[in-house]
Amino acid sequence: MRAARRLIALVLWMTAGCGRVERDPATPPVSAREVVPTTDSVVAHVLVTSDTMRVTTDSTGVVTVVAETDTSQASAEPWAEPSDCRYADARPRVRRDDPRYGQRYDSAAIARGVTYRCRLRPGGPEARLVVLGEWSIPMAVKVFSPADEDSALQMLTLDNDQGAYEGYELLVGEDLNGDGWMDLRVHTFSGSGGQVSDVFRFDPSSRRFVADTVLPGGNVHRIAGRPCASSSWKTSAWDSTYQEWCWSGGRWLLTRDYVQEGVRNGRVVRTLRERRGGRMQLVRHDTVPDGTPHW
Repeated sequence: MRAARRLIALVLWMTAGCGRVERDPATPPVSAREVVPTTDSVVAHVLVTSDTMRVTTDSTGVVTVVAETDTSQASAEPWAEPSDCRYADARPRVRRDDPRYGQRYDSAAIARGVTYRCRLRPGGPEARLVVLGEWSIPMAVKVFSPADEDSALQMLTLDNDQGAYEGYELLVGEDLNGDGWMDLRVHTFSGSGGQVSDVFRFDPSSRRFVADTVLPGGNVHRIAGRPCASSSWKTSAWDSTYQEWCWSGGRWLLTRDYVQEGVRNGRVVRTLRERRGGRMQLVRHDTVPDGTPHW
């Protein structure tokens, strides 16, 4: 089955031009020896399924990580997340009160292509994006720009073997790096760990999307007010990660890295690193009983 999926993805790729895959420079090594007291007060929110992990650092260097239940989305549709892309397919979107809601996406609809319209920059024209695949699995996105073009400008292939679900958004458009142009998150996997996306940045010089090599593999979100994005993942009730990446000099720089790992006897190891003086430095590291609210 996987071989067949790969063959179909290859055929889809060959039917349209594709953008150059850009590889970001490796992240500088992290220092694990130097402990640097923090003087900033930072609050970061990371949505992980029904919980929000709140990381707070006060002026004395005390860091608090608290899991909160998110109620703001309780009555909202899954596509209520702000996005520069809008569903524009001829097939009506399945709503929450429909019996098909939450079921595997209609395979024939994915094979035909599910259409979105996306605004690449404020006040600019829209592009047409069509999500394609087989067996309910999104495998590629065709990009038509301008939107009324008959031939695709490029084909974005996805690293995905998971089916999509009726009533849920297939992609989200948002400016992740603060350059004024829309970037693209295409959802590939959802589960207890959250919503994973493949990420494609828009390159205005070539007017094409390029595959991002840093952010995929986690729950990716734009950080409002800064040219930064967060990526988080929750592998169990005790194990989670949270990172912040900021765009600088044409690449992503890791600026914050929080890791929590469960160990034996109901204890967890917590590690926080931040970028200080041009490099990542250890801010706090300890082993405490699970559920400890403060460092």
